[in-house]
This record gives sequence, structure tokens and C-alpha cells, in this order.
Amino acid sequence: RKVVVASSETTYGLVFANEPRDPKYFPLDEEYDVDPMDSYALSKIVNEKTARAFAQRNGTDIYALRIGNVI
Repeated sequence: RKVVVASSETTYGLVFANEPRDPKYFPLDEEYDVDPMDSYALSKIVNEKTARAFAQRNGTDIYALRIGNVI
């Protein structure tokens, strides 16, 4: 069984930061540090960690997609 979790690029703290921030490197990957700037981003990180714990406990393949904004 495979599960996909919808996360968000806001977890990186670049979108809603108080001042403009450039990424440390690009393209961003799963190793890039998360730094939530609002409750929405924090909730996405909690969802990812919950999914990871569920996967380890049940042997399910879970993929979190950090979907970006399209403007």
C-alpha cells in the first residue's frame, strides 16, 4: 500500500518570512532544513512527522509532496 500526503513548500520558511529570504541552495530537496514561519507550515510539518511514524509502525510507503504555490 502506498499513501501520498499533501504537504507544502511553506515548510521551508521562504514564502511567508517577515523579510525576504533566499534559499541556501537550489533546487530544494528533502534534506533542506524546515523553518516554518506560520501555523499552516507548522501543521504541514506535524502531518509529515505523523505520516513518517505511521509508515514506520505499519510498513506503509508514504510520500509527502511539498507542493509549491503557482501564481
